[in-house]
Amino acid sequence: MPNQIQPADTRRKFLRWGGLSSLTLLAGFSLRKIFSSKENLITQTTAKPTMVKMLTQEGKLVEVPVAQLPSKKHKITDAAVHDWVKL
Repeated sequence: MPNQIQPADTRRKFLRWGGLSSLTLLAGFSLRKIFSSKENLITQTTAKPTMVKMLTQEGKLVEVPVAQLPSKKHKITDAAVHDWVKL
C-alpha cells in the first residue's frame, strides 16, 4: 500500500500549487501595470492630439483638437440654433 497517496499529502500539494499560482498571478498583474504605464507615457508624448470633426457656420467641415474645446458643456436653446444656421 505504499503506492497510495495520503490525503494530507494531496491537500498540501493543492495548497502549494494554489499559493504558487496566486503569487504568479499577482506578480504578472504588477508587472503589467508597471510596463503599461511607461507605454502610456510614451504614446502620450509622441502621439498626435485627438481631433474632432466639426461643422462651421459656412458649412465647412474642420478638424479641431480636443484640447481646444471648452471643458464646460451647456445645452443650447432651439432659438439659438435657428439664429446660428444661415440659410
